[in-house]
Amino acid sequence: MIFSVIITTFIIVVLSILLGVSIVYYFHGFIDPLTIGIAILIPALVVPLPLKILFHSFVQLDEVKKELQVKNSALEKSLSEVKSLSGLLPICSNCKKIRDGNDTWSEVEMYVKSHSEADFSHSVCPECVTALYPDFVQNTAK
Repeated sequence: MIFSVIITTFIIVVLSILLGVSIVYYFHGFIDPLTIGIAILIPALVVPLPLKILFHSFVQLDEVKKELQVKNSALEKSLSEVKSLSGLLPICSNCKKIRDGNDTWSEVEMYVKSHSEADFSHSVCPECVTALYPDFVQNTAK
């Protein structure tokens, strides 16, 4: 990339010098040291600013490319760590065990834990508390 900027700069300077010298020669019929100096000095003064801007743009593009590569690798790493469950899971309507690909049945907690990053904490919902522990519910209501 930088090599192409240097080559482009060189070509622009050489073409500017040749154009300046040829114009002066065509109109005056002679080339003197002052004309050659002007033909060399004008491109040398005019060309560096656009080239500096062009070079700075290339440097910024390179920095942005490196940042994007770092972010892309971080996203790829995160994506590789993601596990998800999808599709239909055959589940027993009575005991709620899940059948895996080997026709073995596992508890829901074990199946989900082995196929994802999820973990479980156990509790009892209000309906089950009433059904399982009616005395506890009656005592707390008083």
